[in-house]
Amino acid sequence: MSNWKQPTMCCCLLPRSGIMSFTFLYTGYAFSGIFFKILGYIFTQKIAPHQVEDQGELFDFLFTWWHMVDVICGFIYFYAFILAYKRKWESLEYVLYGLMAIALYGIYPIYHDIKTCFTMNDKLKGPKPDELDDAQYAMMQKWIVLTYIGFSLVSQVIPWIIQLCLIKQMRTYIKYVLYKKETKTIPASSEKVQTIK
Repeated sequence: MSNWKQPTMCCCLLPRSGIMSFTFLYTGYAFSGIFFKILGYIFTQKIAPHQVEDQGELFDFLFTWWHMVDVICGFIYFYAFILAYKRKWESLEYVLYGLMAIALYGIYPIYHDIKTCFTMNDKLKGPKPDELDDAQYAMMQKWIVLTYIGFSLVSQVIPWIIQLCLIKQMRTYIKYVLYKKETKTIPASSEKVQTIK
């Protein structure tokens, strides 16, 4: 019966290479938004210059709250990647608080998108097309919301849950590595004491 109560270590699920790939992929994801905005702005200047005048300057377009938060998150993930590469586990343990704050901040865009879906659905309730009866129109309105919520679940909520699980696994692995370092140094010092006696 006591074998059932053995402590389980989940740290082996995400070793150093997993931590590095996780932080590098999220760095790319954080910087991809601003990269595509800049790329779209440049293409708009070349293809349709009359639309660029309506958009204003590139700096006004990029330096918004959303874009700057993404850039800061990208730098934090890149710093975590460098720390994992250099095996500085003590410093990476403190960076985990930043990664957890980023993950908790990820709730707001999910909430904002779902709220936007419901407000857009209210705006779509205008005059119904003549070819649809009331039951078909109500069913169409319901399925628009359900489809968007399903898409948000797959594209945003599931990756957010995976991100939380990976951060937890990183924390477990880092604590395991630091524990092994401490136990490795303690017997070495006790052997020196025994040889002196």
